[in-house]
Amino acid sequence: MLRIIVVRLFSTLACFQWLLASVVAVLLLGPNAAWAANIRIDDTNPNGKITITADDFESGFLVNGTEIQLGLGNPGSITIPERAGAVSFHGEWIDLGQTSPGSRTIYLVETCAHQEISDILQFTLKTDGFLGTIDATFISGPKIGLGQLPPGVNPNDVFVEDGTPVPFTAPFLTGAVISDQANRHNCQ
Repeated sequence: MLRIIVVRLFSTLACFQWLLASVVAVLLLGPNAAWAANIRIDDTNPNGKITITADDFESGFLVNGTEIQLGLGNPGSITIPERAGAVSFHGEWIDLGQTSPGSRTIYLVETCAHQEISDILQFTLKTDGFLGTIDATFISGPKIGLGQLPPGVNPNDVFVEDGTPVPFTAPFLTGAVISDQANRHNCQ
């Protein structure tokens, strides 16, 4: 009988701890519990400029070493000329340890020549068990492009540069890269 009482007591305590942790999480995150950190890389400017926009990075978001955003509901952006070369960024957001470590390279290719690279987004994701981290580089090719797709590239990482946003995600993180549409009249 004593054993049954002890087992039920521990079971009740475990449920109470879970409930308490849930209540604390809701109180800490408030009505923004469903928000996710967000990145947008916009390379559609006809004047050769790239705009990076970020929001809801609780521990900050940096572009080329300059913080452009920190905290919830406080969006920030920066516009950089394409001719400046590769754009690097780093962001940290609350992911509750759910981000799987890994790397990905997304290739945007020309409309007419699907092997010719126009833009490249490379990023690495990791977590420390509470904060997720993204470290990335975006490069937009000059008019001559960035070369040919490497052999064996995953087709799920290749997108035609047609003005459609290309999404990328992680737990509590959404992102998109959008590149200008090539001039179709130049197609042979």
